[in-house]
Amino acid sequence: MKNLVISMSLIILLGSCGGTNKKKSNNEEATNVKYVVPLIERNNEIISSGQLQSKEIANIGTRIMGYIQNIDVQKGDSVQKGQLLISISDYDLQAKLSQANSMADETREVLKIAKKDNERYLNMLNNNTVSQKEFENVNLHYKSMQSRLRVAEQRQKEVLSNMSYTRIRAPFSGIVNSVVANEGMLANPGQTLIVIEKLDAMVVQTQISESNINSVALGTEAKIYVDAVDKYFEGVVIEKSRSSVSTGGQYKLTLSFKDLEFNKFKSKLLSGMHVNVIFSLPKNKLRNNNNTSLLLPSQVILHKGGLDGVFVISGNNQAILKWVRLGRMQGDMVEILSGVSADDKIIIPSIRLSNGMKVNYN
Repeated sequence: MKNLVISMSLIILLGSCGGTNKKKSNNEEATNVKYVVPLIERNNEIISSGQLQSKEIANIGTRIMGYIQNIDVQKGDSVQKGQLLISISDYDLQAKLSQANSMADETREVLKIAKKDNERYLNMLNNNTVSQKEFENVNLHYKSMQSRLRVAEQRQKEVLSNMSYTRIRAPFSGIVNSVVANEGMLANPGQTLIVIEKLDAMVVQTQISESNINSVALGTEAKIYVDAVDKYFEGVVIEKSRSSVSTGGQYKLTLSFKDLEFNKFKSKLLSGMHVNVIFSLPKNKLRNNNNTSLLLPSQVILHKGGLDGVFVISGNNQAILKWVRLGRMQGDMVEILSGVSADDKIIIPSIRLSNGMKVNYN
């Protein structure tokens, strides 16, 4: 009887936490939210979430130290190959170039005189009017000036080469993914200042768990669902990580699109868009149960007082907190054992939510 009382108390507590719908004023302004619906995973599938990403990404920096003078692009800008992106101060290099130019000009003038002296002493040596020693001294000076000019010209090239690194240009045509530099900041060699993506070829980056990694091999085909265009595409695994040390026990997979249908939507598919990847298991890899599972992104799960919950959009457009029971993790997706249904709209918590809050959604 004591256990029954405790169980009933717990049910009442959970019901009061999750089901109470606080009354709100009719004049309350609705908050815009985004939502996801649970994924239905069958016993013959592996489902993982991921992102669209450019196949070619350039993390651009500088090879010299200097203060950033101008940033000529912003995040999201389209750029052409060779377009100027960032300018770095080159006052020190200009001073060094001026010195190198002066040294080279001076050496050329001295070399002209040394050359004439060398020719004159060579004639005099042939006529036996100067000694071999006297000619050798003049010839040595002439060769010394030649070497000095080569050094000065090499110095010019070195300074000009360094000055070229103060004008950072796009290595290829693409889209500016991010600008992590600010005007006036000190740029150091090896530091990423701007990231550019080439959008001609897109790939999908996803992760799967240790229990599933051996079911997926290079060349494995999959369905790729892109929520932004509400479309399934055919894909194939082209890269498979052999380590999960730096990814929290998850193994990275890279997939490319294999169908021509992708080209029709290329202009609408942008780097960073969320995707779901569905792998069909071969018969010898089927799970033992015949049930379906519901999966949600782990980012929508709220943790309060040892309980797990989600905010669901109710029929009258209110945010209602529901407590859920969680199962296994699969990448950044988590199995929902109870608490929500397949047609529930689960709010992505980008703002502070409260039970009964009015919401708008698209």
